[in-house]
Amino acid sequence: MRFKAIYKNKSPKYKFFCLLLIFIFSFLIFIQFGNIAINFFFDSDLIENQNLENKQYVNSLKVMQLFLALGIFVVPMFLYAHLISFDFKFKNLVRQNVMLVITIMLIIVPFIAMLTEFNLSIKVPDWLNQIDEKSDLTIAALLKMDSNVDFLFNLLIIAIMPAVGEELFFRGYLQQTITKWTISPHIGIIITAILFSVIHFQFYGLIPRFILGVLLGYVFLWSNNLWLPIIAHFVNNAQVLVISFVNKDQNRSMLSNNVDTTIGIFSFFGAALLMYLLYQSCCFRNNKIQKS
Repeated sequence: MRFKAIYKNKSPKYKFFCLLLIFIFSFLIFIQFGNIAINFFFDSDLIENQNLENKQYVNSLKVMQLFLALGIFVVPMFLYAHLISFDFKFKNLVRQNVMLVITIMLIIVPFIAMLTEFNLSIKVPDWLNQIDEKSDLTIAALLKMDSNVDFLFNLLIIAIMPAVGEELFFRGYLQQTITKWTISPHIGIIITAILFSVIHFQFYGLIPRFILGVLLGYVFLWSNNLWLPIIAHFVNNAQVLVISFVNKDQNRSMLSNNVDTTIGIFSFFGAALLMYLLYQSCCFRNNKIQKS
């Protein structure tokens, strides 16, 4: 295509400036698309009240979240990759590795819940606590699903879009870029995981999100395939939706309450063992590819 890789040979500073401009313009354009869609599909008078008990208002938040995910992560990353010829490392999947990643994300749930409990026990300033409480109320409203249609729409905006968009940016672009700057994949993973956790603007999920970020980083490092962290991220988000949908009368706090420490520890070692098996599997495949 005409504009493909036109900035490939530019300096790193020029490429960063290009990415920044893409982010800004994409964000501004898609937030306008979101506003147009909301004004077209929803009653503006009901939305203006910003009542989380009002389903129309909650659905309008979901629509805006969809457009923001496209405008902040998905579209800018693919456009940048097209202009710079950036390699996100999408490769063919190995069934064994996919099953390992899915199992890891399911087994690690009690350990993540235990970390969430610990995170909740940390005292923070009242203003920060108020921000988290408001965020919790919004998330609880978003997770309230009365029908299969609600569940499928939530699957799109809470599981699929974040998995694709955030992994494109954090593991696909940021981790690779920081690794090049620091010449250390481990530093790249740690810094990316910190930024991944902080950017969600929720203190009470800071520690578990950081651990998940590290896990996703090593999955990407070992496999050299962005599809695997995308699948892992999707499974992590989707299981919250499934639990919330099955237990409609409970809120998301059920995921972090009354977690047995022993189960949490076994969860950690089980996930660690599977991560080691994933590492061995990826090493075997990478060596096989190099020899062929």
